Amino acid sequence: MAPNFRIIASKNGNAFHLELIGDFDGTSAFELINVLKECPADNSKIFIHSGGLENVFPFGKNLFFKMLVPIDGRPSRIVFTEDEALALSSGIPS
Repeated sequence: MAPNFRIIASKNGNAFHLELIGDFDGTSAFELINVLKECPADNSKIFIHSGGLENVFPFGKNLFFKMLVPIDGRPSRIVFTEDEALALSSGIPS
């Protein structure tokens, strides 16, 4: 994992919030996928707040989306927010 990457997780009602902080690389992608695997299936939405990211590396982004589809057949329940949202969410298949 990028030495300065961390995830702060919280739950608010039926929504799960993940705040990403630091640099997003390949190892960070694995860490985020592992956290998503632990999210209860009954959560209606998972919000990934990316405003705390400093750098989104292409390899990390690509790896994240390759691993995301098999664990969550409904990527529409994942909502990206803030500054790096476009950079991260552009890999979600329709």
